[in-house]
Amino acid sequence: MPITKATSVQIPSRFPPQLATLATRPPHGKYFWEIKFDGYRMMARVHAGKVTLYTKNGADWTSKFKSVAAAVESLGLQDAWLDGELVAQNADGRPDFGALQEAISQKKTDELVLYVFDLMFYRKTDLRPRKLEFRRAKLKKLLSDHETEQVRISEDFDQPVDSLLSSACAMNLEGLIGKRAGSPYISGRSTDWLKLKCKNRQEFVIVGFTQSSTGLGSVLLASYDDAGALKYAGRVGSGFNARNLQSVHKALKPIVTETSALIDPGAVSVKHAVWVQPTLVCEAKFAEITRKGRIRHGVFVALRTDISPTEVSIETPIDPVN
Repeated sequence: MPITKATSVQIPSRFPPQLATLATRPPHGKYFWEIKFDGYRMMARVHAGKVTLYTKNGADWTSKFKSVAAAVESLGLQDAWLDGELVAQNADGRPDFGALQEAISQKKTDELVLYVFDLMFYRKTDLRPRKLEFRRAKLKKLLSDHETEQVRISEDFDQPVDSLLSSACAMNLEGLIGKRAGSPYISGRSTDWLKLKCKNRQEFVIVGFTQSSTGLGSVLLASYDDAGALKYAGRVGSGFNARNLQSVHKALKPIVTETSALIDPGAVSVKHAVWVQPTLVCEAKFAEITRKGRIRHGVFVALRTDISPTEVSIETPIDPVN
């Protein structure tokens, strides 16, 4: 039985966020469905009115997004923890990951938006044991009292999930996040939060690359298995443009090494591969993952500096229990 009463505590300096589990289909039961934003997960800690912004793996990115931090400060919360997703919006008002990367690289982040979806602490009260509905109602009230263009509520939708997912995919959104009614906030991956994706897309560790006349031909990808070993996951050579092709190649050059980090380097059927230390993560889209664990028709999306390589593993969707 989950605890349903909030407790009075000192606001913690850090704690891991709750993560959603990939699902094969919508579950039965009462869930609240939100858009799966195409951006960076961002947690905001407010202590004595001062805001610190943290990535999913706990990196302090406040200096990268000073205007967002100032917008959170303008809410006047004093002591709180907020959970959300930082996005850039295109001309149609839809999240655009490419635009987010561009804004960060050019240090033009004043128009980024933090969509907040949970309130874990407020003043000296730990709200994590409280029901989702209670936390959301409290969050909506706080934001309605202090409106700001850069900090907005992530709305949930009261529609049949199948039609909602179809609409999200038709709009070229990433998918949906469903949160079980009555659930507490639990750090780590949980089936209380489920995600439904429109396309196959996830993070991979870069373990090498091939060269071409332009300098970079493709990147060689891997993921960690249950035993903590890096296993080859295929390569990606499409999805690059002139700018990211150059920036990725530049990031890879300093970490070139003579030996492969893969447990099975012989699985790489590529001539003249250049190995790198497994310190960079990229996101890729793909058609499917084969039985051998290789992606098919992969497309490069972006480098992901907000994610630790050791967190990267193949995402296997679950069939929700009814």
